[in-house]
Amino acid sequence: MRHGGGHQPDDGPVNPHGVWTETVLVGVEVHNGLDRPMLFSPGQFRLRVGADGPTVTAYDTERPPGALPAGSTLTTWVSFLAPKGADDLAVEFADPDAADVLAMRLGQAKLTGVAS
Repeated sequence: MRHGGGHQPDDGPVNPHGVWTETVLVGVEVHNGLDRPMLFSPGQFRLRVGADGPTVTAYDTERPPGALPAGSTLTTWVSFLAPKGADDLAVEFADPDAADVLAMRLGQAKLTGVAS
């Protein structure tokens, strides 16, 4: 899985209810190395906020759930909502055929909206 993350600045007023308003856009690449189609869902990705913090489901995605053909590679993006100024972020991918969740820390975001 490749990743890149970006924060898009929140120009709106401070939300008194604590709703997360910052968008984190993560580019991902998923390869199906199996000899059969593999189901894929953007819901397999979660954003972890802080080392021991909560995980967040995707807010928006480029690709809907569906099957990836055998031997194919999918390049797409998934976005999440996060608290303003969060800098300890990781994206996690849960593969039903794997024993562990794959976690990759996101680099420091730039105001231009792109980081790697």
